[in-house]
Amino acid sequence: MAQMLDLASGNENDDGITREMKRRIWWTCFIVDVWSSGGGSLARQLQVGENQPRLPLEEIRFLELQPGERDLTDDEWKAGIWSHMVRMIELYKEIQDLLRYLVATTQWDEDFIETTVHGLAIRLLAFEDRLGPELVFSADNVAKHAHRGTGRLFTGFHLGYQYYCMVLFYQYLDKSRPSTRNGAAYADRCKLHARRFCDILRTAREWPEAEALHNINAHITIVSSSVLLHNYMFGDASELADTQARLESNLEFMVKLRKYWPSVELIVSPIDSSS
Repeated sequence: MAQMLDLASGNENDDGITREMKRRIWWTCFIVDVWSSGGGSLARQLQVGENQPRLPLEEIRFLELQPGERDLTDDEWKAGIWSHMVRMIELYKEIQDLLRYLVATTQWDEDFIETTVHGLAIRLLAFEDRLGPELVFSADNVAKHAHRGTGRLFTGFHLGYQYYCMVLFYQYLDKSRPSTRNGAAYADRCKLHARRFCDILRTAREWPEAEALHNINAHITIVSSSVLLHNYMFGDASELADTQARLESNLEFMVKLRKYWPSVELIVSPIDSSS
């Protein structure tokens, strides 16, 4: 539908709000397309190219636009959380492609995998380093974004980043995997991002306006918990208490999330039955 409506091109007769709305709808469809294609093993439908729309405008500036107001120029445009999210999803596309290769290929090319993971790891770190002070994750920034109405968006953005890092390095948790030059370091990074994911959930829970109550976070929390469980079973004994506390925190979040999303019950009920 986004392609049929040609939302990427816009219309010169539209005012600033309408043009920005079309951009935001197109980029939202683009993000959903990437996620859906990964979850359903489907071909992606939307591609970025020369005719792609401008990235979404900074959130507060967007809310300040008035009906009939002209569209902002490129010099007046300012990046916001959504625009960073689009840039991040471009990296996730490449992570998805790597995961598809791992699933579809019976004989892995370890040099190719190592080179690909190394390149993506560097780019993920560079992406995080480029975030301005107002966008890095901290308790102060959670409070700030909660007050300005962008709390859930801010939390979701950072949970997504931790998830992308986890799935990139997840393969290196496998003890039977052939040893590679950076394998141990990548396994540690996977565990680090699982812990950070838990920290973000716990911090955001202190602010109702920033709590991550999206349905997709049930899936991501399970991924985080599986990494934590691996560390609980095979990690250092000194980490047991902290890992157990994080697993319990993740479960508390899942129990709360199922109040809003009945589908989460399918995930939580087996855990309830076994406890």
